[in-house]
Amino acid sequence: MEKKISKKEAVIFTVAVVVIMLLVGTVLIAVGAEQLSWIGIVVAGIAGVLFFCKETGEKLDLREKIRSFDITVPLMIFLMSWSLCTVASYIYGLIASRFSSVGANENSSDLLSVLVISPIFEELMFRQCSQGISKRTGSKWFSLIFPTFAFALCHCFYNMQGMLNVFSGTIALAICFHYTENVLYTIIAHFLHNLFVTLDFTKFNFFGFFSVRDVNGYALISLPYLVFNIFILILSLLWLFKRFIPEYRDIPAGMQFATK
Repeated sequence: MEKKISKKEAVIFTVAVVVIMLLVGTVLIAVGAEQLSWIGIVVAGIAGVLFFCKETGEKLDLREKIRSFDITVPLMIFLMSWSLCTVASYIYGLIASRFSSVGANENSSDLLSVLVISPIFEELMFRQCSQGISKRTGSKWFSLIFPTFAFALCHCFYNMQGMLNVFSGTIALAICFHYTENVLYTIIAHFLHNLFVTLDFTKFNFFGFFSVRDVNGYALISLPYLVFNIFILILSLLWLFKRFIPEYRDIPAGMQFATK
């Protein structure tokens, strides 16, 4: 029988892992090894897995997850994550840029941290561990929202649009993990998202229009690119309903929204 965990215990667990990450990173920065601050994420990820296994009695065995791996899942979750955060951050930026200005978000140039360390160990921390623990509270919404909020809060060095971008995109990863409990899916989706973030979209032309431009520090996209992302978001949501949501899973395609 799965061990029941209170929301308070889930919060304490997540905070403890985040504190470990911040402490290790802070110490490395203090001793002049800022380029190695990513080690804090690694240590926290490993500590989180050990705490999780001890608390739940489970083992992090990836062999079964590899055998049942479906490559379409991380690809579709990546598309959902990217389009969702793009649309949400555009709406916020469009409104906020009219009455305020902020410093632009800066992307890290440390590709090891962005493309390897963060996707692997942040997913172990926040999906496998924090969400895995939170799911045992019995509250679906708490297990989806709290770890996602904690993850976004750890990116507080971004401006508000950047944090909303992180929160919105991570919701897709949280939904994926909730239904599959396969951290390999979210690791790959996280990697793909970070890979695209390293690209300079201000230099991309989308059907003759800019892809991204800066307005008072906020990143705003062109209307054609917005419509494209809305289209991708709708398709990925339809896929999500059919792939995971129980009440839609066995309904013939095209009839999902005809039922109550």
